[in-house]
Amino acid sequence: AAHYRVLINIMIHYPLFLITGIFTGFLMALFGIGGGAFVVPALDAAFNIIPNQTHPPFQIIVIGSLTAIFIGSLPRAIKHLKATSLERKIAFALLFGALPLITICGFITPLINENFLRTGFGLLIGAVGVWMYKSNNQSHEMSNGRPKVNWIKILVIGGIAGISSTFFGLGGATLLTPLLAVWAALPMMICINISIIFVAITSLFSLATLSYSWIKFHGTSEFNYPVFSLILLMGLAAAISQNLFSRKIVRMDDALRKKLLGTYLVILSAWMTFRA
Repeated sequence: AAHYRVLINIMIHYPLFLITGIFTGFLMALFGIGGGAFVVPALDAAFNIIPNQTHPPFQIIVIGSLTAIFIGSLPRAIKHLKATSLERKIAFALLFGALPLITICGFITPLINENFLRTGFGLLIGAVGVWMYKSNNQSHEMSNGRPKVNWIKILVIGGIAGISSTFFGLGGATLLTPLLAVWAALPMMICINISIIFVAITSLFSLATLSYSWIKFHGTSEFNYPVFSLILLMGLAAAISQNLFSRKIVRMDDALRKKLLGTYLVILSAWMTFRA
């Protein structure tokens, strides 16, 4: 009877997770963010208001975020894999820099205090948000009609994004899009296309590594149907809505997109730091 009461309480809150998934899809379409910058704090907050439901550890929320990110980003990633050869080359160079660090960090994350991870999440996205907001809309160096690419920077950016994916469930794009746009000086639309490909692959890899290491160190007691039914609902809503929004969102000036993304990340940083 107690089990059914918990299940009923959770079902009552399905609309909250559905709305969260739809908004996540909008952010993915607008910024090329895989969803972690919204899914992680949204899941964290949503589970607080479900009565008689134990709040899952931050690492479980990260696993849930990666699940939703993978589901939400996969359809658009498949579409963008057919994009220009330059975008594919950059995406795979990023993956080359990211995957080894994802493997290493996946076995470290379950051992780290969850409040430390929450604080790190907040401070990191806040710093990125301020940097993104203050960045100038610089001109892009072109060669034969295509932007010039510094491949050393691309590898370093891939490593940074891989670490953030495993530690914070950000999927990589919350760091990837700003770093590619500001540091590597690539046009925002190219960054968005690349980040969706990167996110789909790294979120699956991070999910597998982190889930395996969590079960190895802590067992399976934190994995249950109510929690993952909500996460699955959010992921499916994000997958469908981001495809719909991506058709409707018109091209936006790079400077305005950077300002909006920076503002969003600073606000989110304040919330997550407060929660920690």
